Amino acid sequence: MGSDHLGKRLLEWKRSPGQLLLHSPLHPLLLKVGAFRHIQRAYQAWVKREQNAVPPPPWFQDRYDQFPWRPVCSILMPVHNPKREWLEAAIASVQRQFYSLWELCICDDCSSEPWVRR
Repeated sequence: MGSDHLGKRLLEWKRSPGQLLLHSPLHPLLLKVGAFRHIQRAYQAWVKREQNAVPPPPWFQDRYDQFPWRPVCSILMPVHNPKREWLEAAIASVQRQFYSLWELCICDDCSSEPWVRR
């Protein structure tokens, strides 16, 4: 067994516990007790930087007014028994778009929940 092969096996072993932990029931508990607080802080800082980088609504409206051609954007969304909050969030996300010429086409694949069809 060469040293390259041994090193590769050691790296695979090292990654395995982390992957198992990530997908285990203990993961949310470890996040709550702070095992990964530095990662959470870094992620929250990244989210804040990204949110601050978005231009204000008038900037988008100004660009939109300059479009020589304004096509209708069709957004196709297939669904089958989605979680209600996920579907409502997806619809609200489309409704918040600055570009107003859009149509949302939701195709329900025989969901068993009657609220989906409404």
